[in-house]
Amino acid sequence: MPASGSATEQQRLAALHSYAILDTPPEARFDDVTALAAALCDAPIAAVSLVDEHRQWFKSIQGLSVRETPIALSFCKHAIVEPDLFIVEDATRDPRFADNPLVTGEPFIRFYAGCPLVNEDGVALGTLMVIDQVPRQLSETQKSRLMTLAHQVVVALELHRQRTELQRQLAVQAHNHATLHALSAQVARAGYWRKDDAVAGLRLAPEACTLLYWSGNPVVRFEHLLARLPETERNAWWTAFAKCEAEGVPMDVQCMWHASAGHSIVTRWQAVRTRAPGDDSEQVLGVVVDVTAASHLAELNQQAQERFQLVVGLVSDALWECDINRQTLWWNDGMRTLFGFPAPDAVTPTEAWKFLHPDDQPQVEQSVTAALASSASQWRATYRVIRADGDIAWVENRAAILRDAQGAPLRMVGAMSDISEAVRLRAQREVDIARVEQQAALLDQARDAIVVKDSQHRIEFWNAGAERLYGWRSDEVIGRHAPTLVHEDPRAAEELIEHLAKYGEYRSDVVHFDRQGRRLDIHAHWTQVRDAAGQPRAVLGIFTDITQSRRDQERIHYLAFYDQLTRLPNRTLLTDRLHHALAASRRHQQCGALIFLDLDNFKSLNDTQGHAVGDQLLQQVAHRLKHSVRSMDTVARLGGDEFVILLEELGDDAGTAVPQAQVAAHKILASFDAPFMLGQFEYRGGSSIGVALFSGEKESLDDLLKQADIAMYEAKQAGRNRVRFFDPQMQHMVSARAELENDLRRASLQNEFVLYYQPQWHRDGHLAGVEALLRWQHPTRGLLEPADFIIAAEETGIIVPLGRWVLQSACRQLAQWQFQGQHLRIAVNVSARQLRSKTFVADVQAALASSGADPVGLSLELTESMLVKEVEATVAKMNELKTLGVRFALDDFGTGYSSLSLLERLPLDELKIDRSFVHRVEAAPRDRQMVQSIITMGKNLDLQVIAEGIETEGQQRWLAQFGCDEFQGFLRGASMPVEDVARLM
Repeated sequence: MPASGSATEQQRLAALHSYAILDTPPEARFDDVTALAAALCDAPIAAVSLVDEHRQWFKSIQGLSVRETPIALSFCKHAIVEPDLFIVEDATRDPRFADNPLVTGEPFIRFYAGCPLVNEDGVALGTLMVIDQVPRQLSETQKSRLMTLAHQVVVALELHRQRTELQRQLAVQAHNHATLHALSAQVARAGYWRKDDAVAGLRLAPEACTLLYWSGNPVVRFEHLLARLPETERNAWWTAFAKCEAEGVPMDVQCMWHASAGHSIVTRWQAVRTRAPGDDSEQVLGVVVDVTAASHLAELNQQAQERFQLVVGLVSDALWECDINRQTLWWNDGMRTLFGFPAPDAVTPTEAWKFLHPDDQPQVEQSVTAALASSASQWRATYRVIRADGDIAWVENRAAILRDAQGAPLRMVGAMSDISEAVRLRAQREVDIARVEQQAALLDQARDAIVVKDSQHRIEFWNAGAERLYGWRSDEVIGRHAPTLVHEDPRAAEELIEHLAKYGEYRSDVVHFDRQGRRLDIHAHWTQVRDAAGQPRAVLGIFTDITQSRRDQERIHYLAFYDQLTRLPNRTLLTDRLHHALAASRRHQQCGALIFLDLDNFKSLNDTQGHAVGDQLLQQVAHRLKHSVRSMDTVARLGGDEFVILLEELGDDAGTAVPQAQVAAHKILASFDAPFMLGQFEYRGGSSIGVALFSGEKESLDDLLKQADIAMYEAKQAGRNRVRFFDPQMQHMVSARAELENDLRRASLQNEFVLYYQPQWHRDGHLAGVEALLRWQHPTRGLLEPADFIIAAEETGIIVPLGRWVLQSACRQLAQWQFQGQHLRIAVNVSARQLRSKTFVADVQAALASSGADPVGLSLELTESMLVKEVEATVAKMNELKTLGVRFALDDFGTGYSSLSLLERLPLDELKIDRSFVHRVEAAPRDRQMVQSIITMGKNLDLQVIAEGIETEGQQRWLAQFGCDEFQGFLRGASMPVEDVARLM
């Protein structure tokens, strides 16, 4: 489709709306076409759709019950820009549609063929389409017949438009006839006549007989007709008639007519000589009009002129008169009072034009000239004049034009009013109206639903946001009862009015329902609207749809606080509840206990039976633990096969708490006595339990977890399937560093380490690549970031095999994305020991070869500090890998000691600005200068420049202004699992 708002798209939408068929019920006339299309193409779904700016609207559809779909999901928006059939043989393999919800979900579209419905002007209105749920093709015959059917749909649409236009024209014609009929009753009385050669006289129409009070034969001889005219006017009548008959001069004579004894009327006789169609002979046709009232009006006008002369001296308005033939001008004292004009005897009509504003003078002169040249009897104009003191005044000038019998203008008599204040108010009103219209347009563009209702809850305003949210158009809801429309509690609606009357404003979360009956969670903000007198007039409501956000919040809350496998509270929620338990213990002087449980031999079960079986065991263990403790106790899963049970309110001293905790722990052990049924496999297993008591006096949360963990390990060393209470002496046997190093040495690269990815976005908005970031899924400590273990890994030498694993995993992921057609770049951090390793180049080559990844998608990130030593060897390794296509990026640039000469020697592709500069770019001018210098230097060296650590819109705006190419940071996306990256593609 052309871009929304372009001339082509506007013309297309205008043509589409001219058919008056949008937002109307489905058309039965198209059902035969869609049924035939489905049969001819052997497709389960066929439809006639029209495409407007927001959706595709189905006028007929076979195989589905939907009426419309959003334009974003529409296949038809692609079809209508094609000159011929638009065919998608397999939507899952087409990158334009592979992620479309209509492909990944109902109705699972695989095959689509759409023929555009193009009218005679070449405008595409929509499509005739067929859809299948399996990939396929159409034969040439099927294509031809589908195009023929599409032409028939266009013909039907055109007939519909012509019929609609005909109905409109008929309605206009009927209206015009009614109007003319009404006008005819208001015009002066008139009657028609024609010369009758047979009797040397006139034949009067019935209305003419009525007008002239002629009750005899409608055929009147000339001598009888002239007898009804005064002697002084007979000759004029006969002369005008004779010239009309003999020479074709139109007849127009006004004379007195003696209707009956003692009664006369003034008549006007008009006639023309004409030839009837198909007849060579000519005839005189005429009309006689009763102008008695008009004549009387002329007399009254003469009297009014006389009265005017008497009154003009008594009024203070600006009155004037201009004698056109004598070129004299007169005005009264009101002209001098209002505008300061001099006495009229000192000014000629020509000189009076100087009082007009120069910009308005040509227009006014042209208006007066045109009025005098025509037969008009009135003249009116609005323009500006210059007062004697130099101020500008707006005036309305009105004049009567007096003419002689031949219509030549004699005089203009008028009155001029000062309308400056009215003009000012009108201009202000226009500004106010424009502002209101602009505000109304902005309200329609608002994303939220904006509704105005009166005190009786009847809807007065309903913006486009409300139409989108609730499904009703504005013209469907105006005047309707709002609570009934959205299924709002009537009592709550009345309470709302009372609350607004008292406080003027109210916010609340409510439940509404849309046109389809779907529940909507709404955040409502009501405001009382008052009139100029301060009285309540209406209620303004702004309704925000929080349905999805509420679901997302609930989902996020669940993901954040509950374990996905066992549905038990996770470490985060356990920590929160433990905080509350410790606080309550201090307040109420009550003891509690923390039980740390680890399954015995769980790793062996996983290794022998697989992780799916291990997951079943964890779920069943969770079930037994929940049923082994009180409902008030918390059972949580820390991760892996480790569970924690929080027991509260065990008594006010240790002597009471220990026996209760011991009973609870042994009850848990006993729950493991019965075998676990893991599918067809029967498994018996125990657990090691550590218990740490707390009274809320001295214990911290971390210490308490550590104590329970230490007690649990003591239980394992005692022979497993045991319960041990924490002894403070145990803590001296644990070395935090030794544990970490031991954990690193025994850690499995495949099972405990995982790669997360942080997106890198190009400045034009597309996803350019990701940075691979290592995470350690520690069996007891959960997900650890590199800061927690990288130093120990470096010191123990584990960093080299760990880095090799990271490289191999990243290359495998890169190859998978490339196979899927995603051309992303993966950046991998290289450690100093890894870079200096003799096998570094071979490790990179092996990772690329084994994975099959294209090297151009791999970017290796080096830090400045790594380049200071062994520069020649480093450059040699980089150049060797550059021949494969591998890219290199200089990480944390600006914090090391790189010289310009060194940068020029290194085969780099990218510079990464260190986050420390990015964080200060908004507030520190020196850092802005530094960042701008780095970007300029990078551009001069022909390098891509990436900024990391972007956390605010302001940081990104500054960097984009300086020319930064790509952005990375929490603002655009935190590090995430690989499955989440797919959602960004």
